[in-house]
Amino acid sequence: FSGSLATSLTDPEVFLAGSSGGVYALMIAHFPTLILNCMEMKSIVEWVVPVLVFIVGLVDLSIAIIARYSESSQGSVGSVGYAAHVGGSLAGFLVGINVIRNLRHKKWEG
Repeated sequence: FSGSLATSLTDPEVFLAGSSGGVYALMIAHFPTLILNCMEMKSIVEWVVPVLVFIVGLVDLSIAIIARYSESSQGSVGSVGYAAHVGGSLAGFLVGINVIRNLRHKKWEG
């Protein structure tokens, strides 16, 4: 929902199809885990999946923005609604802060 809302507000002439905003929300929801539990993550294996997910998401978002504004795609019928990716990412991060479990709760974390 947040991806389609972001596209409606920023780029209303783009048609949306698929669930890329929701996929970005699921990918970025891992980052509150890194922020809340960075001191508890001792091995490199615990860091591999979130870092790989971030790299894949960053590459995909870069490709979407380049495809949207490049000269070669101006004549094509469709265009990529990258605002759906950004909106989904923002929603995933905000929901992830509230949903992802904290391994060791401290008083200053609320």
